[in-house]
Amino acid sequence: MKRVSKLISRYLLGAIVPYFLFSWVLLTVILFLQQASRYSELFFNVNIPSSLIWQLMIGLIPNVIAFTCPMAVLVGTIIGLSKVQGDSELTAIRAAGVGNFQIAIPIVVLGGLLSLFTLFVNLKGVPFAAALVREVAMRSAISKFESPIEPGVFYSEIEGFTILARNTDPSSGDLKSVFIAQPDTANGVYRLITSDIGRIEIAGDSTELVLENAEVVTIPQAETGGKYAFERIKDIRVALKTKRAELLDRLANSVRLPDEMGLSDLSDVAAAAEGKQKVEAQIILFRRFVLSLTPLIFCLLGTIMVLRFRRGGRGFGILLALGALVGYYLVAFSGEQLARAGALPVAVSSLLPVAASIGAMLWLAYSPRFRFAEVASNALGSLLEKIKGRSGGVSFKNRLLDVTSGLRDFDIFASVSWYFLLATAFLLTVFLIFTAFDTWRFAATVENGGWLLTKYLTFLVPFAYLQIAPAAAMIAVLAAFAIRSRNNELVTWAAAGQSMFRLLMPCLFLAVLLGIADFGIQEILAPRANQVQDNVRAELRSGGKPIPPKRFWTAEGNYIFSYSLPEAGQASLASDNERANSTQTLGQYSASDNVKGEHQSKRSSERSATDIVLLEFRANMSDLQTVYRARTGDFDGSKVVLEDAVAVSRGTNGLKEEPKREVEVAAKFDPFRNLGGKPNHLSVLELAESAKAATAESEQFSYSVGVQKRLAAILIPFVVVLFSAPWGISLRRAPMVMSLSLAVGIWLLFIGLTNVFEQYGIVGSLPAVVAIWAPLFAFGTLGIYLISRIRT
Repeated sequence: MKRVSKLISRYLLGAIVPYFLFSWVLLTVILFLQQASRYSELFFNVNIPSSLIWQLMIGLIPNVIAFTCPMAVLVGTIIGLSKVQGDSELTAIRAAGVGNFQIAIPIVVLGGLLSLFTLFVNLKGVPFAAALVREVAMRSAISKFESPIEPGVFYSEIEGFTILARNTDPSSGDLKSVFIAQPDTANGVYRLITSDIGRIEIAGDSTELVLENAEVVTIPQAETGGKYAFERIKDIRVALKTKRAELLDRLANSVRLPDEMGLSDLSDVAAAAEGKQKVEAQIILFRRFVLSLTPLIFCLLGTIMVLRFRRGGRGFGILLALGALVGYYLVAFSGEQLARAGALPVAVSSLLPVAASIGAMLWLAYSPRFRFAEVASNALGSLLEKIKGRSGGVSFKNRLLDVTSGLRDFDIFASVSWYFLLATAFLLTVFLIFTAFDTWRFAATVENGGWLLTKYLTFLVPFAYLQIAPAAAMIAVLAAFAIRSRNNELVTWAAAGQSMFRLLMPCLFLAVLLGIADFGIQEILAPRANQVQDNVRAELRSGGKPIPPKRFWTAEGNYIFSYSLPEAGQASLASDNERANSTQTLGQYSASDNVKGEHQSKRSSERSATDIVLLEFRANMSDLQTVYRARTGDFDGSKVVLEDAVAVSRGTNGLKEEPKREVEVAAKFDPFRNLGGKPNHLSVLELAESAKAATAESEQFSYSVGVQKRLAAILIPFVVVLFSAPWGISLRRAPMVMSLSLAVGIWLLFIGLTNVFEQYGIVGSLPAVVAIWAPLFAFGTLGIYLISRIRT
């Protein structure tokens, strides 16, 4: 019996470990890419040392693997045992005299080893990684502040200034055609400064912008009254408070956050601190121990669930794993919230998921066998049979067979679709749970934080789905054909004269439908949803509702537009008198309002820009010729129309002020649209317009890559199916584990090269078309080659 026990233990572990490893790799890659996307602008920034990039990548790994390990072991345990049970192998094992306890021993040993590994990562790796990521982020910000102004981009990171440099001198690095807007609320004016040449000088902790042969136009903030002034200054030095000194000081005298502390330091803080700081330190301390214990708990829970339920198979296993994950982490979230509210001690609330899991295991182990799934399935089947019996004429299936080439195609299509839905639901749940854990500490400090977190996760769903859809398609194809290959269905079809190439048709058809659906989601749902979830995330991380952006800047040709947009929900048909009674001035707006990516959504045709300042320059782009101030304005096809305007122009006798009822300015694009925003906030048409309107090379590269990436989204599922399906459709007797491993390896290579090429396109090292389409073409060609090598 001892020898049999070892053989059975090896066999059970052999059924579980491959699924555990596949799940661990897939979940780790997906969540790592999600974390890395937050720092994507750093990876290929030429101003950031490569050593910092490698440190950042290393720093992201521990937190991800510590989180995905428990989930992966639950998936591996449930799916592996479900497969063994579905093949009646557990029945044979029990018939050999092996009980459930002996079956569970090797699985518990595996869970214990993984818990020790997770404990080491949580106690040593996670604090080190958190400190490393924060240090890299600060050093990267310091490197960025060494040269903060990028040609063609409005820079407003410095409070009280909005700066634009049209070009740079490649030999000296000097800025050319510099423009600065500086509101002076104390004196009731704002200054418009222009210069031919400018340069950044850094001395110690100070940063200055030095302008040569500068011109200053002073305009009153009020729309009426006040004096206009013009003066020439040979040299002017503008002190830029770039927070560089502050970052250097924080880096030198860094105070570690609770996430960056080890076990002993965190225990000291939890014992010495008071109030919320003490509660947060205790929550983090207990969370690390609970997460380290989770692999063992999930191994036990998964084993008992499979042994007590009679149904088997991978699909049922995925459903069980999904339900267990959702229940476990919901209890964990609720426990932490109860601790923050003071309803329960931190130790008790942190152990709630452990207690709930133990209770579920005892309930499953000592209660009668559960047959809910079978009862529900039988009831549903009876109901469908009654409906079929009552319906007259041709059945739905027969109608479907009339438009398909046979039952086999429908069966493959339905099977792949079912596994795609299961994989999508599971990966989406993991994605949202990980994001919720990362954001929960911010929600706990904000009023209505739970509602804001729910809203954030809801609007995050389109973005998350688009990230995981290719991986879900690969999993669906591999699962559907691997099961048929294991059941010798492929051999039967081949013996009946069916070509293996023909079996790909339903998969490719589904991939085309999936690509069209993904394109529709990214163009219709995703842009607006991404704007909302970015705003809600900013609200959560700031501890309160941030000030909505009010002032925007756009450059087009010889013109610079500065304007406001009505708030969402504000009446768009307000009278001129109402607008006059609520005068807004340039000095009332913070420079941070111009932060890239915080633009409002596309303005509807019924809403006009308000409080407009239009600056007209001469051909050299340095001499300010005319300043227009208008209450409202709109874009009319090929021109901008300003109403109730005042024109202040430079003449031989000084400045001249002239009121005008209407001013028309030729423009190639609408300056009041959502141009210059984040690429994931824009549709493909808006991305194309932004690429044409952008004056900075970095923005042109980014938007051009965004356009090609949106168009390529239609073909990504098709390419993934091409190089994944051959590893599932095979008549060779190669081990299935090896085939699946190769498929996952190619998928990892595809994801890696796609992201690398995309980043090279964003920095301009590759044309946008090459950066996006070259990996798709290469892996599509590889897929066609692999399909041609299938033995039929």
